[in-house]
Amino acid sequence: MKWITFVYERLLPPVLWALIHVFYNTLRIRSIGEETVRELRQKGQRVVFAFWHGHSFFLIKHMSRRGISIIASPSRDGRLLADVLRLFHYGIIPGSSDKSPVRSIIQSVRAMRAGQDMAIAVDGPRGPRHKMKPGALFIAKKMKAPIVVGVNSSFPSWTFRSWDRFVLPRPFARSVMAFSKPIRLSPDLSEESIQNEIRIIESELNRLTLLADRITGYSGGGTPH
Repeated sequence: MKWITFVYERLLPPVLWALIHVFYNTLRIRSIGEETVRELRQKGQRVVFAFWHGHSFFLIKHMSRRGISIIASPSRDGRLLADVLRLFHYGIIPGSSDKSPVRSIIQSVRAMRAGQDMAIAVDGPRGPRHKMKPGALFIAKKMKAPIVVGVNSSFPSWTFRSWDRFVLPRPFARSVMAFSKPIRLSPDLSEESIQNEIRIIESELNRLTLLADRITGYSGGGTPH
């Protein structure tokens, strides 16, 4: 229907952009490990950022205008997200790690060769929750780029009953943006190497998430919606 298309394509993107700005500017933010990101950029090193799908809301605003591309699903909700991300000056790679993983990897490599970093929800787009898929590894290995894990924790917040237990910080929440040291990958593409590196990155994502949660006081519950 035309009115639904109008809402999704014309109305919602600027409204969500504005709401994210307003919410973000109320947060009491503490940043951990971001000097690592600055050092890599100063050296001209391309980076693949890895994050959990459900803990990414304010990473969108926090990492905007930094020359980063993100893979967005061609679904209606994915196109809506892509329109919002464009307003935050992200590059968009159309595709899905489920339906078109090879095309997404190829286009991501091209974006990095053109000077972009990549940011990937490594358990997206539909889970399982906190189980990493290998796409980010293939991109990073091809580009000989490090992976930097990023997490966001905020309290108080709302936690939704979605597959990813999506966390939406409340206004004026305590918030932590935490980044890992660069994780250097081997060029080995064997199944054993890939699975070992997946375990390393999952472990670092979970470690940083627990650290950020302890700092903010987020218990993983929040207010279900």
